[in-house]
Amino acid sequence: MSGNPFWYRLLVDEKDNILATTYEGRYPPDHLRNAIRFRDGTCRYPGCTKKAANCDLDHRQPLPDGPTSGENLWALCRHHHKLKTFGHAEPIRLGNRWVWRIRATQLRE
Repeated sequence: MSGNPFWYRLLVDEKDNILATTYEGRYPPDHLRNAIRFRDGTCRYPGCTKKAANCDLDHRQPLPDGPTSGENLWALCRHHHKLKTFGHAEPIRLGNRWVWRIRATQLRE
């Protein structure tokens, strides 16, 4: 058997939202990466128009608690990924949508 020796499963709803797929490991396999970039189209940060094909795939809930899955991954451009990673912006789930809390930076002289 060549390639990755496990089953791939991708379940979508009538709006092409990924309902279920999971992968053991940090980095998603090509099929999952492609599906997420296709689903998202652009960076998922509000107002950002960077194409998802050029974005990082970020775990909404970080490892090890959050799985590498279609439900937990989204496309973020490098700039917005870093804002999230370093705590300057925090995604918050409100029902079936996401909003972002922006942390004010302190100015020092």
